[in-house]
Order: sequence, then C-alpha cells, then structure tokens
Amino acid sequence: MARDRSRRRSVTRSPSRERGRRKASASSSRSPSRSSRSRSRSPTPRPKKQQRRYRKKGHELDKAEQDRRRQALEDRKREEVEMAKRVEATVRKRVEEAMQTQEVQLRTEVRLREERAKLQENVMQQLENEKKMLLDRKRREQEERRRKQDELERILQENRQKVEKAQRRAADERQARQDERTTEMQQLKTKRSVPGLRLVDT
Repeated sequence: MARDRSRRRSVTRSPSRERGRRKASASSSRSPSRSSRSRSRSPTPRPKKQQRRYRKKGHELDKAEQDRRRQALEDRKREEVEMAKRVEATVRKRVEEAMQTQEVQLRTEVRLREERAKLQENVMQQLENEKKMLLDRKRREQEERRRKQDELERILQENRQKVEKAQRRAADERQARQDERTTEMQQLKTKRSVPGLRLVDT
C-alpha cells in the first residue's frame, strides 16, 4: 500500500515543480565547478630574481653544511691524534716507572747476563769453527804438496832408471865391441905365430 501511494504522488507531481527542481540542481551543479575552476588555477609564477635568490641560498646552505662536516672531521682527527699522544705518553711513563722497580732491574740484569753468555758461546763456537776450517785447509794443502812431491819423486826415479838403463846398455855395447876386438887381435897373433903361414891382408 505504501508503494502504491508513493507512485501516485510521483505521478501527480506537476511539471512546473519538476522544471524548478532541475534548474536548482543545475545551478547547484554549476556552482561547485566554478569554485573548482577557481581553485585549480595555477599560481602566478615567481619572478626569476627570487628563484635565483632561493638557489643561491640553497647553495650557501649546502656549502655551509659541507664546511661544518669538514670541520667536524678535522676536529675528530685532531682529537684522535691527541688521544694517541696521550696514550703513548701514558704508556711511556708506565714503562719508565716499571723499569725503575727493583724486580724489573733484577730481571734485566739476569737477561743481560744470559745474553752475554749466549753471545760469548756463539763467539767461541764461531772461533772453533774457523779454527777447524783453517786446520782442514792446512791439512788439504799439506796433502796436496805431499802428493805433488811424490809425483815429482816418481818422475825423477823413472828418469834415473831410464838413464841408468841406457848407460848400462851403452856400457854393454862398448864391452862387447872391445871383447870382439880383443878376440880378433888374439886371432891375428895366433896366425902370425904359425910357421909357413902367409898372411894376406884383407
């Protein structure tokens, strides 16, 4: 029943009221578009001088920030150097104080004695090695001289034997020739002593 009543009311509405409502809705729909157009208008461009001023100001801010960071880095490095110097001075002072104690001095003396003994032992060992090397070299030189002397004596002995052999051969040859001549002389004498034998000289 309610739906039928609403339909009847919508049907019984006059056309004049409909036109009025349409105009009102059209005017209301136009008004926000105008306001939106007025709002959506782009702002007026800023002058170039103002833009350059803003850029220059931004550049100055960047440079100031860089200078600030550089200064902070230099300060940090300076603090690190000063801290290292203070630590080094503290360590040196503690070492000097520790070196002045009786225990450290006694330990140092013991270490020095050990090092001296070790150095002396090394020197003695080195001298012993050098002495041994010198004796070995002298022994080798003596053996070399003895070997050369033996070789020379052997050569001289061989030469003497060759000379003696040649002398004996020559003496034997002379003795043989002399014996042969003596034999010939004896034969001649024997032939002359035989009577009636005529010798013919050859």
